[in-house]
Amino acid sequence: MHRDPTLTHLIQDNLSLARQRMVRDIAAAGNAFADTITIVFDGKTGTGDGFEDAGVVVLFSGPGHSADSVIECMISQSSTATEFTVVTSDRAIINIVTAAGATIISCDRFLEYREEGVQKARRKIRTSVSYTHLTLPTSDLV
Repeated sequence: MHRDPTLTHLIQDNLSLARQRMVRDIAAAGNAFADTITIVFDGKTGTGDGFEDAGVVVLFSGPGHSADSVIECMISQSSTATEFTVVTSDRAIINIVTAAGATIISCDRFLEYREEGVQKARRKIRTSVSYTHLTLPTSDLV
């Protein structure tokens, strides 16, 4: 989230809104990444609504834990770690999750993938939208 130039200005002013926008932006990219995406944020549960979106599961690490430690636990305790793709640029997390067999995508590359997915979804919406034009008889006009 801190590497996303569209969110960096929000993080200081309204962290909850920045997180909500990140979830929305990832969901907008559709299934370009996976059928289900899990996002893990540091800290206690976010305030307000906006963290639920189709295909996106949002977890909070809880007090005293980091998102990184939650991700490490998820990967190390999974019998299917090789099916995970973790988005991080943190060298320690990269070492831990790759040792377990998970795939890594850097944050910068993920942002590129996300933008490509959003653009593809927008093109799909534009090409599938049709407009209905109504013509009223002139006798109905006042």
